[in-house]
Amino acid sequence: MPHIIIEKLEKPTLPARYSGFEFEFISEGDNGVVGVQTESFRFLLEFFQHKKGVLVKPDKTTRVPHLNVNKLALQALADLTQSNIVQSNIETLKQQREYKNLVSREALNKKIAALDYQEIWLEIGFGSGRHILHNSHNNPEVLHIGIEVHRPSTEQLLKQCEIHNISNILVLLDDARVILETLPADALSKIFVHFPVPWDDSPTKRIFSSNFIQEASFVLKQKGTLELRTDSPNYYTFVRSLYDAMNKFAITIRKNGDLPVVSKYETRWRKQEKDIYDIIYYNDEVGGKEQEEFDFSFPTCNDFSKAIAQFTDKGYRDNQFLVKFLKTFQIAKNIRVHKLVMGKLAFPQAIYILEDNEQISYYPKLPFFAKENYLAHKKIVESLQNGK
Repeated sequence: MPHIIIEKLEKPTLPARYSGFEFEFISEGDNGVVGVQTESFRFLLEFFQHKKGVLVKPDKTTRVPHLNVNKLALQALADLTQSNIVQSNIETLKQQREYKNLVSREALNKKIAALDYQEIWLEIGFGSGRHILHNSHNNPEVLHIGIEVHRPSTEQLLKQCEIHNISNILVLLDDARVILETLPADALSKIFVHFPVPWDDSPTKRIFSSNFIQEASFVLKQKGTLELRTDSPNYYTFVRSLYDAMNKFAITIRKNGDLPVVSKYETRWRKQEKDIYDIIYYNDEVGGKEQEEFDFSFPTCNDFSKAIAQFTDKGYRDNQFLVKFLKTFQIAKNIRVHKLVMGKLAFPQAIYILEDNEQISYYPKLPFFAKENYLAHKKIVESLQNGK
């Protein structure tokens, strides 16, 4: 993470432009945020007291994916405020590579629409990338999407795509459960989930759930497949019970079946004589789901802090979503930035809301277009309307 430590943060009059950056605002107090904008990005820097001075770094929630932009923004803020840098790592950090196969969650559907492929296959948790690379090479007419939460694995696959000039793979460093529900209906022909973490001690963290299977059914074409491959008998039993409870009987079960390509971990498990289980679900649903339209706008509000009081402390949650406001940063008399988490219970999204007099909006961009985020948003709007 790039950062600088300065002796003291002298707060300039904002907004102000410097070295290609528009510094929009800076919050009051010793710990706060700075709003930053370029032609392509809008994000926050955060600052707080440190034993050597004031530490400034990109805000984790809003930071841009390009390391160099973050580094230049930190240097520009130091120069604008004429701050003396006492410690920094922005000179020693290597330039972050930009990969053409890497795509953000926000841009995925537009990217898919712009490409012309006969089918789309999705692999969740691709690990070393052997399986998706094999499928890509042997199925050039198919668009292959890989989703992985492990950054080194993601970079390893992206480098392979560059080395071999592979154009039919898109890679996301993200949570597949979030991505799946935003894909168009009937978009996918195959979904692969090979050797997911079993999470025997924390079953709620498992990728497979009844909701996950239902979302997979929505985005799969009729006769499309959802393929689980696992070395865990507990995971196999768990997933089999999910299908039974949902009355989804169009499944094939295999034990110790062979695939054309084998991961290094499976090779190790085979040597240990561990059993490998496959459950392949064949989607029999037709038509999928209607794409929902989400309106994330707010009505005007003359007392936002009072309206959101119920969402502080323990916040609000039901069996579908949660809303909890975490911090408020004072920018000026009637201008504040609020940090909150909202959406899915298992993995809510962190986001900011900008309160500018009576105008309320998400900052620097809207929440991800997911049902639980929208339900959380409507709960906040309901509170604003009731408070009028």
